[in-house]
Formats: sequence, C-alpha cells, structure tokens
Amino acid sequence: MKRTTGKLFLVSFLWLLSNLPAKAQISLFFNDQEAYPSTIVYADLKVNDFTNILGAQFSVHWDPTILLFKTVEHLGIEDMNLEGNFGTTAVNEGRMGFLWYDESLQGVSLEDSSILFSIKFEVIGSPFSATEIVFANQPSSIEISDVDDVLNADLVAGNVSVQSPTSTVFNTAPDKIKVEDSFPNPFNTSTQISFSLRNATTIQFTVTDISGKVIFEETQPYSNGTHAIDLPESIFPESGAYYYRMRSKDFTVSQKLIHIKNR
Repeated sequence: MKRTTGKLFLVSFLWLLSNLPAKAQISLFFNDQEAYPSTIVYADLKVNDFTNILGAQFSVHWDPTILLFKTVEHLGIEDMNLEGNFGTTAVNEGRMGFLWYDESLQGVSLEDSSILFSIKFEVIGSPFSATEIVFANQPSSIEISDVDDVLNADLVAGNVSVQSPTSTVFNTAPDKIKVEDSFPNPFNTSTQISFSLRNATTIQFTVTDISGKVIFEETQPYSNGTHAIDLPESIFPESGAYYYRMRSKDFTVSQKLIHIKNR
C-alpha cells in the first residue's frame, strides 16, 4: 500500500481515539452464498450505520485452496483504489489488508446495506468444500473511527460453500425422447438443451426458479428427429439454481440448471 503519510496519520489518530470510551457501533458483514467449481464469485462487504466515518483498517482472511483472489471491485467510496487502500501481497495465502481514511477529515457516510467493496474470487475448491471469509487483525489490525470516536464494530463473517453441479436428466420415457445434458452447465451467457424425438409431438417447455415460480414458458409442436432449445441469460433474473421441464402426453423431462450472472 502507498500513502505512508496518510497511514501514519490514521494510526496516530486511532491511537488517540482509542483512549476515549467507544460510544457508537458500526456493522460490516459478508453474506453466506453458494458457488460452483471454476466459476467467479463476488464477496460483497456491506455496511450498516456507516455515518461520518473518518477511517478504517482491518484484514480479511479466507481459505486459498478454495477461493483464488482475482481483484477488488465495486468500490463504495470515491477516492478508494486497489493500489492505495488494499494490501494484496499475501492474497495467495488467503490474507488481504484494508486501510482507508478520509483526507478531507469531514467523514464519509453510506446508506445501510451499501457495498464498501467486493472481493472477486475464482472458485478452485472441490464440491462440498467451504470457507469462511472472516475479519482479522493481520496484516492490518481492526480499527474503525468516525469524526468523534473509535467505534465498536460488529463484524460478521460470510461462508462460501462449493456445490456440485448436477448432470442428471430425469426422463420418464427414454424410449420416446433422448435428452443430452444441458451444455454448458453452470453457464453465464446461454445454455443449450439438445434432444431427439421418436415421434412428432407437442411439448410444453418451462423454466422455474427453486421456489417453483415460472420465469419462462412456451408450447410448440416438434417433428420427429433432433432439436435444440437455447436459453439466453436474459430470461434468468439472477444467479442461482433453476429447473427446466419438458412435458408432452408421452413424457416428462427435467434437469437442474445453474446460472452464474455476469456482473
């Protein structure tokens, strides 16, 4: 990190404030989330009660055998930048430092649930592995202050659990319809479902979210032979698990889809 003068000022200021009784509280938190191997995941650090904050420093730790650090994005304060505010020399060991102070000395406020920054990771862990993303005192100790006090900080870790994508197609009549696994799956831009019919038929095709809400539906006749249905990312409102279903008078086919939305 650069800005050595600023760092010394913040450390001195926080030391002086540490001798005063802490009055207010601020919350910083990561949400739990599921991810899939070889995909990108964002760990959004969100804040509550971020009011007139003058400076902050802390560290973030994770398991580097599960998450591979890529960069930091979605910076929530105008003058923050990767080079000046983040210590990334130990990210291959699962450690990153953060140090920021308001050069105007006026204090900065953010709305509740605002993103302070997002850590971009590639998921390299195997299915059913997991890691917490936690706050720590190394390489940067935990200190947060507003214009008056050193604050009590409620720091909530997040968990990233690696899931196993399914390739199983449920098919009630494999003698009448043959269906390939949707490809790619997981996907971000689009996925394709290829199938072949023994006889001509009319198919009702639906895509639902995990709650069962229909997000896409069409019904149309198909001739015998080979066909493909392309599903673009535009029909999927957010990242997550979905199911497609194909129904006719002769069969029902379904499969789980994993959509990873671009950010």
